[in-house]
Amino acid sequence: DSYSVALDRAQAINQKRASAYIKGELGVVEIERRNLNQAKELILDVIRTATQYRDMRCIAVCHGHLAQIAELENNFEDVCKHASLARDLFEGLNMHEQSSRMQALTLQDHPRPSVE
Repeated sequence: DSYSVALDRAQAINQKRASAYIKGELGVVEIERRNLNQAKELILDVIRTATQYRDMRCIAVCHGHLAQIAELENNFEDVCKHASLARDLFEGLNMHEQSSRMQALTLQDHPRPSVE
């Protein structure tokens, strides 16, 4: 597909940032396909590259995707963890609409594990 071709071309010319953005889009496709392990692997790789470049917007978006994956996995502790990280990063970037969406995820009434 076109994402894979673009990724191959970006990697061929050693464009780490471009490769990371394309991998992020591939991660979104994998989320939609419910290939959650593959999606998570791609998104975590993007975070590593974005961290090298100090691309806080990209890191925030990735944590939003990880929150979405965690929600699909019914891992509500990770939903809150990643949504909170994304919210804080978005807030620091004055991206208030995205921050509010992440805040809403942290406030959802998720089932809590029982303590026995």
